[in-house]
Amino acid sequence: MQNFLTDLVKNREYVHKLLSVMLEFQTRRYETFLDRVGKYLDVVFVGDDLATTEKNLMNKDMYRGMVKPYQEEYFDSIKSMTDAKLMYHSDGNIVDFLDDLVEIGVDILNPMETSALDLDRLKDFEPSARYPARIAIEIEDRAGLEDVDVRILNDKSPRFLQNVLKDSKLIFCEDGEHRVDFESSSLVRYLDMKPFFEEEVTDFEGEKNRKIPVLESQKTT
Repeated sequence: MQNFLTDLVKNREYVHKLLSVMLEFQTRRYETFLDRVGKYLDVVFVGDDLATTEKNLMNKDMYRGMVKPYQEEYFDSIKSMTDAKLMYHSDGNIVDFLDDLVEIGVDILNPMETSALDLDRLKDFEPSARYPARIAIEIEDRAGLEDVDVRILNDKSPRFLQNVLKDSKLIFCEDGEHRVDFESSSLVRYLDMKPFFEEEVTDFEGEKNRKIPVLESQKTT
């Protein structure tokens, strides 16, 4: 953990590559699992500690720039495969991150560590994650559309941005020069990490196809 937190500051390129590979592996793993049992589940449990009882493990800007985009894509992939609620585990006083966690799809927190949480701030908490929802409702009303899903792209992961830029259709652009800069930088980030995606997929497919022995006690008649 100490090495990872140090790399967040001193070796960000490495951290992006590491988190991209972890995201790819976890997404594939959940695809295998939820494809079989997703419709039977009420809750899916995930977790990453963001704080201790005394302080955050990283500041909010660091979290939003380095960790949150990967968590969001991870959670989105899980929710696309099941209607189960998403339970997120983190020890410590994570009040500073609640708004972000709600925004990226967390439904349940585990545990509510009352001895560490700032209960006064928790009592007054109201998520600003409703902003994209308000924009979506406005678009639906004005354009006569249904099921509009608004996503803010600024801090999304390289793979998410690549999928959007590759498969989506541009309807309106206020600043063409800024758009080109954004698309170019997003493509560069994706191409830098693409070999890691492909290598991890190859490793995962080989592991997935490996036969797992079944113990006598696990067999059914």
